[in-house]
Amino acid sequence: MSEYETRFAELLAPMPVETFLTEDYGRKPVHIARGDAPRPDILSWDQFNRALEVRRYWTEPRLRLVMGNKPALSQHYVEKTETLDGPMMLA
Repeated sequence: MSEYETRFAELLAPMPVETFLTEDYGRKPVHIARGDAPRPDILSWDQFNRALEVRRYWTEPRLRLVMGNKPALSQHYVEKTETLDGPMMLA
């Protein structure tokens, strides 16, 4: 099993990957109750920050920030940028 397959299995535990892929993936949202089981880290802070640096992906509809269970106003974290396709709002 590759590192990615192992991490995916850890993320889905206790649900088996095969069950997720055959019964849920692409069909419906799924909530996986973990109880007191430890939750694996999905990304390190360094990986998360590197992902955020790919600015062309983080347009306003794809990135929404929340503070204290309330949406942060987008004007605090997006700016209008001119691109070859026209203006875009980028984080």
